[in-house]
Amino acid sequence: IADAFDAMTSDRAYRTAMPAEEALAEVLRNSGTQFDPAAVRAFLSVYQQRFVGTVHHSHLAKTKDPAGHRELSESLKQAIAEAAGLDDEL
Repeated sequence: IADAFDAMTSDRAYRTAMPAEEALAEVLRNSGTQFDPAAVRAFLSVYQQRFVGTVHHSHLAKTKDPAGHRELSESLKQAIAEAAGLDDEL
């Protein structure tokens, strides 16, 4: 989901980036078909906790600080585990 969201919200040579709100709507539309519903809930939960109210959501993609990437990855893993009822198994 994160890869698809990043692809939709990044500029490409053949198209401009989609606004985050549109990309989130696309993820929701595809919940249960392209994306597992529990993973979508986890992604949305982490997205809202981390990025709502920030100036630009892709600042982590450009950071030189790997700790930011690790922190987001751990948050996503925990949220997915909780949504799937696995607690700390991931």
